[in-house]
Amino acid sequence: MNKKRTEKSIKNIATAMIVQVITLLLSFITRTLLVKSLGVESVSLNGLFTEVISMLSLTELGVGSAIIYNLYKPLAEGNEEKICQLMRLFKIAYRIISLATFVIGCSLIPVINLLVKDISYSDNYVRIVYFLFVIQTSTSYLFSYKISLLNADQRKFIHSIIHVIVKCICTGVSAIVLFTTYNFILYLIVVIIFNFLTNVIASIVVDRLYPYLKKDYGKLSKKESIKVFTNIKHLFVKNVSAK
Repeated sequence: MNKKRTEKSIKNIATAMIVQVITLLLSFITRTLLVKSLGVESVSLNGLFTEVISMLSLTELGVGSAIIYNLYKPLAEGNEEKICQLMRLFKIAYRIISLATFVIGCSLIPVINLLVKDISYSDNYVRIVYFLFVIQTSTSYLFSYKISLLNADQRKFIHSIIHVIVKCICTGVSAIVLFTTYNFILYLIVVIIFNFLTNVIASIVVDRLYPYLKKDYGKLSKKESIKVFTNIKHLFVKNVSAK
């Protein structure tokens, strides 16, 4: 068991290093493509809304860590029933987070243009671009609980590989879209589609690696559910304080 975990850890570290280099390279290529096709304003708008959306990720603080923490023991023991019950609970939690992120994000749409200065885009255009960022972020949470299962089982390298492969394809398609349409909104739609595709593929892989997830073991007991959410609350407060 320890040997297996060591092998997984080595794979995670090696994959993370390679993926990090490739991701940085692809990010540089993407920024260059945006500047060459649409100008510096698109990069500025992209960077601004990325920062704004990152603030919305506060809704997720503590949940991901709690999933991994609570799954360690049942994964080590091979307790399929407990794993399924926890995953069912976290699926609900992440759906709530997705909805909360969407609602909070959309509530800022009427005033989001006030954050944008010295830019030629119209207010409505800025709002549409921001709305697409909100969609991208909120939909990314729908499959996060399954990706967390990979992390808890020290198989993060699987998601990393899927991510970087899809990212490479996305960069190529984005380049074609940018230099044939010169449309920032179409570019963002392509990015949203490929990000969603990454999560869908990861979800399918998880279902195949853990076929017992399809079984119905019922709900986690009320006592255990309270314990899990208490852990989430403590981690949330800790992470927010660290911010």
